[in-house]
Amino acid sequence: GPFDFVFSDADKNWYKQYFIDVDPKLEVGGCFTAHNIRMGRRGGGIQEFVEHVQSLPNYKTTIDSRGGGVSISYKKAKN
Repeated sequence: GPFDFVFSDADKNWYKQYFIDVDPKLEVGGCFTAHNIRMGRRGGGIQEFVEHVQSLPNYKTTIDSRGGGVSISYKKAKN
């Protein structure tokens, strides 16, 4: 790091941990994206990851469910 963009398309069971590990190195205004997070595929750690990133007040997360689905999380300045 520092990073301004991260694209995760790896072992889905580890998505949350990948995010936790990268978060301190992601710049404010940076983007963490995760592939294959479509609703029907939210087993194997995906649901846990999605719930985690959506619960963070310093991130704005949107989900595009087309195809395999992708989440896009922008890091905001801490309050």
